[in-house]
Amino acid sequence: MKRPVFIILIYYIAGIIAGRYLKADAALFVAMVITTLLLFRLKRKRVLFALPVFMVLGFALTSLSIGEDVVLADTNITISGVVKDITISENGTYRIDITTDDGAVRVMAYEDENLNTGDIIEVSGKAKIPEKPSNPGAFDDYTYMKMKGLKYRLYADNIIKTGKKDMGYFSAIVKLRNTLNESIDRVYNDENSALIKALVTGDKSYISDETRTLYTDGGAIHVLCVSGLHVGIIAGIIFFIINRISNKARLLSALLVSAILFVYMIFIGSAPSVVRAVIMASLMFMAKPVGRKSDGLNNMFIAAFLILLGNPLLLFNSGFLLSFATVTGIVLSITKRNENGKDNYFADILKTSFFATIFALPITAYYFYSVSVAGVLTNLVVLPLTPVVVISGIVSAVMGVFGTTLGVVAALPAVAVLKVYDIVLNAVSTISLLNGITGRPSVFMCVIYYAVLILLIKGDKRKTVVKSAIVLCLTVMAAVPVADRFVLKNVEVVFLDVGQGDCAVITDYKNNTYVVDTGGNWYYDEDENTGSRYVYPYLQYKGTEEIDILFISHPDYDHAMGSLELMDKCTISKIVFADFDYTENELYNRIIEKANDKNVEITYVSEGDKVIEDDLIFECMYPQKGMEGDDNEGSMVLKFTYKDFSVLFTGDLGIAQEVNLMDNNIEADVLKVAHHGSAYSTSKDFIDAVNCDIAVIPAGKNNIYGHPTEEVLERLEGKEVFVTGYDGAVTVKTNGKDYNVKTEK
Repeated sequence: MKRPVFIILIYYIAGIIAGRYLKADAALFVAMVITTLLLFRLKRKRVLFALPVFMVLGFALTSLSIGEDVVLADTNITISGVVKDITISENGTYRIDITTDDGAVRVMAYEDENLNTGDIIEVSGKAKIPEKPSNPGAFDDYTYMKMKGLKYRLYADNIIKTGKKDMGYFSAIVKLRNTLNESIDRVYNDENSALIKALVTGDKSYISDETRTLYTDGGAIHVLCVSGLHVGIIAGIIFFIINRISNKARLLSALLVSAILFVYMIFIGSAPSVVRAVIMASLMFMAKPVGRKSDGLNNMFIAAFLILLGNPLLLFNSGFLLSFATVTGIVLSITKRNENGKDNYFADILKTSFFATIFALPITAYYFYSVSVAGVLTNLVVLPLTPVVVISGIVSAVMGVFGTTLGVVAALPAVAVLKVYDIVLNAVSTISLLNGITGRPSVFMCVIYYAVLILLIKGDKRKTVVKSAIVLCLTVMAAVPVADRFVLKNVEVVFLDVGQGDCAVITDYKNNTYVVDTGGNWYYDEDENTGSRYVYPYLQYKGTEEIDILFISHPDYDHAMGSLELMDKCTISKIVFADFDYTENELYNRIIEKANDKNVEITYVSEGDKVIEDDLIFECMYPQKGMEGDDNEGSMVLKFTYKDFSVLFTGDLGIAQEVNLMDNNIEADVLKVAHHGSAYSTSKDFIDAVNCDIAVIPAGKNNIYGHPTEEVLERLEGKEVFVTGYDGAVTVKTNGKDYNVKTEK
C-alpha cells in the first residue's frame, strides 16, 4: 500500500474527533469498522483490521488530554511552583507559566516581577478556568488552555520569589534567547526589532497590531512565524557547512543536521509549524543515506501523526492546520513542476505561492473569517528575499552580543529587506479585491472544497467518474448558499452574551444585518469594549462588516457603549433612536456626535412607526410621542416580525411603563425580558399579554445585581427561559413559520 501512514493518520484523527466531540458515541467507531471491511475487500490486506486500534488510541489520548476540570472555590488561593516560561500578551500582561505539584498553571501578572526561568515563586490570587465559548465564532479559550496542558489561570495579587531551581539545558536555552533578544533591541529600532525577534528567536510578543495587520492583509504573515521556510533556510546552511567539511559520511551528516534542527526547534519554542518542518527536513535528509527515496507527502503524514501523538488537541489549532494545509499545496506544486520538467524561477514561485494559498483558504476563512490572496503576488518579492533577512537577522543578533557596531553593520541587509517588505505590503494591502471577509464556512463546505482541489490536481481528468465527482462537488458548493437565500429563506435572531448588557443581531437570507443594542461594560477600556470584544467578531463570523440598521433602545452604558466602537469598525447605514429627550445623557450626545462625523443617518421613532425592510418589519410599540421621564422610562420597545414569527425587544422598560403597551398587539413568540430580569420589570400581566413561548434574559453570569431575580423567574414559569450569562448566545432560527432555538453552551 502506498503511503500507509496516511490511512493510519485518518483513523487516528477520527479517534481524536470522537474523543473531543462524541465521547461515548459508538457511531464513528462503527463507521470506521465498516470502512476497514470495505478496504479489506478491495485491497485484500489483513493488516487493515489493525487500523481501528489507532482510532481507539486517538480517542483515549484525547480524552486524557481533556481530562477533568479542577474544582476551584470562588476565593483567592496560594500556590507554589517553578517558572518555566515568561511571555507578554498584546495588552501588556505578563504570562508566567509555572510547574506545580498538581500540573502546569498560567499566572497572569500586570507588572514586571523581574522573574527568570527556574525561579521558585509563591503566588496568591484569583484562579479561573476559562469557559467554553459563549458566542458563535468566539475564541475557544477552554480548548486552548487544555491544548497547552494548563490547569487554570491565576490572576496574581502577590508574587514572592522563594528560591531557584536548576533547569539544566532549558535554562541555558532561555538565557541564550534573552541574550539575543537584548542584542536585537540594541541593533535595531523598535519596529524592526520586533520583526527580527519574531524571525530569529520566535518571540512575537512585541509585534504591533498594525504590523500584524499589514503582513496579514499583504499575504506575508508566514514571514512573522518561524516555520518551514525558516527551518529550510537554517537546514540548508547547516547542511552546506557540514558537506564542505566532509561529504562522505552522509548518514552522520544527516544525523548531525537533524540534531541541530531539533535543538533549534526547542530554542524557538516548538510551535507546530516548526516541529512539522523539522520532522520533514530530518526525514528528507535521512532518506538518501539509508537508500530510500524521500516522499514529501509521506513525510508530512508522518510528521502530522507524530505531532498529534504528542498532543492530539493540536488538531483543533489553526496554526497546526494552516501549516499542513500550506505544505500540502507546496508539495503538490513541486510534484506538478517535476512532472512538467520545466524550470522557470518566477513561474515556480508563483505556482508554489498559488498552491499554498488555495490550500490555506478554507482554514483561514474558518478561523479568521477572512481571506487574502495578496500573497500570490507579494511572495514573488517576499520569498526570494526571506533568506537574506533571516541570515542577516541571525548574524546581526550574534554579532550584536560582541559589539553594537558589528551588529548594526550585519543588520544592514535585513533593514533594507524589511523596508522593501513595508513598501510592497502597503501597496498590495490597499487593493481591496485581494482581501475579503468571508465569515465562517461550514466544515462540510471545507471538505467539499478540498475534495474538488484534490480531484482537480491528482485525478485523471480523462476518467468520467472523476469529472462527475468534480461536477457533483461544485454543484453542492453552489447549491447550499443558493438554497438558503432563495428556497429556505431563513432568518436568524441571535441574543449575544455581552456580559451584563443587551445585544441582539438579526441576519436575513440576503445577508442584511440589523443590530438591537450593543452592550457595554464600565470595566472595559473604551476602545476594547463590547463592540470590539463581542459584536464585531460575531459580525465577522457571519461574513459582514456592514450594519444596515442599528436600533438603540436607550443610551444606557450597558445597552449602547459598544456602538462607538462599531462606528469605527463597521459601515453603519442608519441608527434608530426612540423619539425621547435623552439630551442630558453624555453617552447619547457622544453617539450623535460620532454618527454625524461618520455620516451615519439618524432616525427617531415613536409608537406606531414602522421600519420595513422587504419582508422584515420593525415596529416601535413605545414610547408615545412627547413622553418624559428618565432614560429607562424612554426605552424603545421594538417588535420584530418576519411573516408569522415575532420577537419583542423591551430595553429596560419598567412595570409602570408596561401598562402603556397593554392595548397594543404585543403578542410575540420570543420575549427579550426587560432590564436583565430585574424585579421591577416584566409583570405577570405583561407576560400574559405577550403570550410568548420563549423568554431570553440578557444578564451576566454571577452579576452583582442578582439578575435575573427569583420574582421574574417565577413569573415566567411555564415559559422556556434562557439566560445569556449561563446558556451563552441564544440563536433563534426561523423560516417565518417554524423556528428552533440553540444555545452556545
